[in-house]
Amino acid sequence: MTALEILTVTLMFVGSFFVWKCRPLTAVCLYLGVVLLYPQGWSIKFGGMPTLFVGKVLIIPLMLNLIFKAKRLSGFRLNILDVAMVLLFLGQLTAGLIQREDLWQVIADQSHYMATETLNYFAFRLCIRSRKELHCLVKVLALIAIPLACIAIYESLTGDFVYAKLGYLLSGRKDAISALGIIRSPTLRAGFYRSAASFGIPIALGLFFAACVPLVLCLRNDPSWKWWQMTTVIILMVVGLLSTVSSGPLFSFVVSLIVLAHYPLRRPFTIAIPSVLTMLVFWQVSAPLFGVGSPTDYLRRLAFSPKNAEYRLGLIEEAFTGGMEDHWYFGYGTWGFGEKKPNPEFNWKHKDVVNIHVAQLVRFGLFGLVPYLAVSLLSFLKLGQAVHVKRYSSDAWLIWCVFAFFTGWQVAFFTVSSIQQIRCLLFMFIGLMSNLPDIVRQKM
Repeated sequence: MTALEILTVTLMFVGSFFVWKCRPLTAVCLYLGVVLLYPQGWSIKFGGMPTLFVGKVLIIPLMLNLIFKAKRLSGFRLNILDVAMVLLFLGQLTAGLIQREDLWQVIADQSHYMATETLNYFAFRLCIRSRKELHCLVKVLALIAIPLACIAIYESLTGDFVYAKLGYLLSGRKDAISALGIIRSPTLRAGFYRSAASFGIPIALGLFFAACVPLVLCLRNDPSWKWWQMTTVIILMVVGLLSTVSSGPLFSFVVSLIVLAHYPLRRPFTIAIPSVLTMLVFWQVSAPLFGVGSPTDYLRRLAFSPKNAEYRLGLIEEAFTGGMEDHWYFGYGTWGFGEKKPNPEFNWKHKDVVNIHVAQLVRFGLFGLVPYLAVSLLSFLKLGQAVHVKRYSSDAWLIWCVFAFFTGWQVAFFTVSSIQQIRCLLFMFIGLMSNLPDIVRQKM
């Protein structure tokens, strides 16, 4: 075993021990730190078992802690978003079982989606149940963002990728670099290198910072959070975002800022924004059929790279003008993505599925796409419910900050997919939003 593999296995065992022994909030924060700071690409495989990364292992003792030690199922009430999450998993599982005869491969694929999606959702759903826990989580998120922003700025200025170099030193293999998704010969964009840090992919790192800024702003009313602390952290995160030189995260950030600026008009916006996003999704699907421009067509004018924007338009057009023929219900499966063997049926010109809706459709068909859209829309419904049941007026700003972050990400997902740690974060935050009505209903 290489030093990198030894480090990965050690972190799996040590991390599992601590997330099992610690109190729920500490365990979740520790888990979050490991997921964000330790690259998902630094994985390990034992024999014929599914590929394991640290977060995929730690989520199991974390859930056992929450269920058996902390007894968080006591008083737990199933809500409509919980049902949608279960249906999403079952839809993906059904598609996988029908697509493949190899049952072991289906189990391997679904173990990945269960670890990164379903269990992350329910871990946050069971743990973050009060304002204090929510504020603590956001502070931990800010603390994690600080070193990542510093690394991102350094990488952008020098082209020297910190995690790639560390992986090479610990493994002695260049594939430790490619496993992170980092281009071996980084190119300049707008005069800067595209930083990646532990996320391995600039777009994923940029989306992380784009989410952190509005979420950190929810601490505005927290007396323990000084104004200069918030200002310093936000400036670092914004510079970290810019250092990725990625238009998708930048779209997300700008949209979040626009939503935050409309805080005085929040009542109509809580209904208008989800409605507009729903129409944009259907517009994206129907545009190629009628030969009109899709939402991505207009976003490309603001992209850093026109070539990449053209690719995204071509992907959407190919998906909805014959690309899904005979695969609408169950998709093409996860073969042909990443380390998987090529799928001869997936003979598209556009194989890099850089759109979250198309990605769900291609991999799982309508059995995966429809439940995913339901989860996204029901998340907005939970935010709207939180507005109506909040006990204190100060909670309106907290809800609005979460709303601004999620809206920004949903706009970005028209041009990017949820890759690497972003998949985990997406469902962690959806779990948090599922609890938000109950959180703001409580007395301080």
